[in-house]
Amino acid sequence: MTRARKQPSENQEHYWALTKFLAPIDASITGTFNTDQLAALEKALANQSRRSRKKLQARIVVPFLKRRYYLTINWGEDRRSLTRIEQAASNLLFISLTAISLFLLATIVFTLTYLLKSALGIDLFPNFSLGNLINMI
Repeated sequence: MTRARKQPSENQEHYWALTKFLAPIDASITGTFNTDQLAALEKALANQSRRSRKKLQARIVVPFLKRRYYLTINWGEDRRSLTRIEQAASNLLFISLTAISLFLLATIVFTLTYLLKSALGIDLFPNFSLGNLINMI
């Protein structure tokens, strides 16, 4: 059985991916591919591999009771188009996280301002302290 071989292109990784992709296919079928078809397949595989690249990819395998469990972590930009529900959920999550972040920032600024005022001995309201108000609650 002879398999139709395409000369390696400029990028060896894409040629290797094409060779691996064609490996399980019967040689009588792969022998019918012409160079244009092989180039198109190589281009499609190159685009697919480029699309799936992530900035961080980690896979942790843990053996447990004669089985192996794994955790996969992918970090990168999601390039898939979102459905209407996913887009709405994404917008809601963004708004919620923004509101929570602003609330926490305002709380931190208020607390630091109050502590600085107390440390400097500035009395904005005579005979009033937040400490007394908190103790009453």
